[in-house]
Amino acid sequence: MSKIVKGEDVVLKLYDSTASAYLPVGCLTTNSISESQDITEGEPNKCDSSTPKSQGAYSYEISGDAQLVALDDPDYSAKAHYEKLRELWKASRVSGDPINWAQEGGNADYYGTGFITALDVEYPTPGGATFTISISGIGEILDTDPIVVV
Repeated sequence: MSKIVKGEDVVLKLYDSTASAYLPVGCLTTNSISESQDITEGEPNKCDSSTPKSQGAYSYEISGDAQLVALDDPDYSAKAHYEKLRELWKASRVSGDPINWAQEGGNADYYGTGFITALDVEYPTPGGATFTISISGIGEILDTDPIVVV
């Protein structure tokens, strides 16, 4: 029987330079990495039996859905809670600098930089408040942490 990776063991984290650490995003319910590669089709010609294709732009997106952590929760400051994410996003927009992210656990840890492209929050009645974050990646996904934490 195969042993599978458990989703709850794979955690999306964002780097907080104030804390000099990666903080896990809220209380995640799901997170994902989506990679894509554009393909460019060339002009058909009489020498090739099929339309030639070539690689185009590579891109990736990171997303996460989480439950909102209450301000009086003992783990509030140890997480990238909704308010912290808004703070990191604003700092990134003002400075023009990307944020650093990590997805740790499972078969491999992945790292990269990117820009937050969306941050949505929902307050249903009844039920717990949740939020979603989307990050558009820059460059390639890395296998090693680009930040040296001392």
